Amino acid sequence: MTDISALDRLAALVRHAELTAKSEQLETEMEESARCLREAQARNEAARKRIQDVRVRRMAELDAIEDQRQQLEELVRKSARYKLHLTSAQEAEELITRSRDEIEGRAREAREEIDAAETEARESLEALRAAMERYEKVRSELDDLEPQMAGQFTTEDEIFQQAAVFFPSGELRALEKEVRECDAWYGTMERNEQFAQMKIWIGRLRRLQALEITEDEQVRARRLFPQLVGISKHYEPGYIEAFQQDYNADWERFIAEAEKELETVRELNQRRRELRRQQREQAEREEADRLKARESAQGDLEDLKRAIASFNLPDEGQDEFRSAVKRVMAGFGASDEEVLRLVAPYKDLLEGSEFRALRRSLERVEQGNGEEEPLGETIADILSETRGRKGVIVGGSRREDVRQQLEELFEFAKLEWEDYEGNKPVKLKAMEQRVKNGGLDMMLMLKSFISHHVSDKLRPLCEQHGIPCLMVEHGYGAAQIAATMRRHLLPQP
Repeated sequence: MTDISALDRLAALVRHAELTAKSEQLETEMEESARCLREAQARNEAARKRIQDVRVRRMAELDAIEDQRQQLEELVRKSARYKLHLTSAQEAEELITRSRDEIEGRAREAREEIDAAETEARESLEALRAAMERYEKVRSELDDLEPQMAGQFTTEDEIFQQAAVFFPSGELRALEKEVRECDAWYGTMERNEQFAQMKIWIGRLRRLQALEITEDEQVRARRLFPQLVGISKHYEPGYIEAFQQDYNADWERFIAEAEKELETVRELNQRRRELRRQQREQAEREEADRLKARESAQGDLEDLKRAIASFNLPDEGQDEFRSAVKRVMAGFGASDEEVLRLVAPYKDLLEGSEFRALRRSLERVEQGNGEEEPLGETIADILSETRGRKGVIVGGSRREDVRQQLEELFEFAKLEWEDYEGNKPVKLKAMEQRVKNGGLDMMLMLKSFISHHVSDKLRPLCEQHGIPCLMVEHGYGAAQIAATMRRHLLPQP
């Protein structure tokens, strides 16, 4: 065997030293590039949050400033027209100048903050791009020279993948993935959440289409559009103007507002779910108490039967009869069939406010409304959705007797009836404002008595604000309303 020459041994020794030095240098560069990537990602994330907040807040302020600018110009025209009638023309001129300065000053301040936030967003994105390119280059070298070290940088690899979505190609891939996988979670969202999420998706797609992306990416973006249309048609989250090809907007602001809307409605829905949970628990406790009271009141029912049998009503025993009825009502309520049957012959003795509910139950029985009598015993499952809440009926002509009966039967804190027949834009506008102000918990629309334009206006608005808007198909009977609530508010088997 030939001995290795001194020259070959020296070459091997130098190569080993060179590789060791390069490996140490690469490790240092890798740690440095990973640190830069983390810092650039954090800076970009902070800049994105800031620009979203600034756009929503300052653009809304600029809209209000523009309204004030138009108001000022109108006042300027009127002051010139009625100059001779002004108490002080000089004061008017000074106020006009001061108003202009104030308006322009606020507008300039708002635009400067937007510009500063946009500049920081652009610079942070460029810094992130540079950090990603550096990291990718060093990471590739590391894989070639020290593949066993790859596991040390899994966190940075995840940051690299997440950062890719801030650039058109990466964002397009992320959007495609979200839309492709949405069947697993989109249907579980509340309707107003679906609406905001769909606005985010279509806004992101329209923004991508407005950017300088490759022809292949343009083709992929165009394929996404009918997919979003299909999802929207299937779930019907509400009408979104951005689906119209001739609709244009500041897409960054559009997306920021939609993301803020999604955050807001999620918090609102969480509060509503918690409230409904508490109401269900309260209803269960009340039902348990009712059953317990009913069981305890069996003796009171026997006392009532004895009072009826013992006294020659109505000539004697009236006080004993009324006292027994009050005790029985405490346990059995005012719509129990047996109680109604027992007291019906002596209804004239049931005077006073404490017997008002019982008298109404007797009146319904006399009117032959068989629907109302047993209904009170069969709607316990939906009372958790109505008890203590504020509702409104929309459509037809208001009937106060029916409204009161429905309010009592479903235990609404308040149930109003907005009669609506024909075209009443002022009243429609007022109802829209009530929804926006959050003064309602439920809206019942009488389909037979309203036109399509009313439901087309109010239903999407209710959905956006998390207010159940139920379409009662036929009339306004309690049974129809109860069936509608059960179908739309309760989980279906």
